[in-house]
Amino acid sequence: MSETNKLFNQFSLYGERRFLPFFITQFLGAFNDNLYKNALLVIIVSNAVIGSDSEVNFSH
Repeated sequence: MSETNKLFNQFSLYGERRFLPFFITQFLGAFNDNLYKNALLVIIVSNAVIGSDSEVNFSH
């Protein structure tokens, strides 16, 4: 086994140009999933608060 194979790690892939489209696609996919999840959560919670018949009083 050569010395270059021993020193290879997965973080060296970040510097290679051929993997850039993969990393961009992976990042945008994760970002899109989180954005969709949070938007759906806000819609559900706001509809639950608006649709509730009881009045919420936050003061003591």
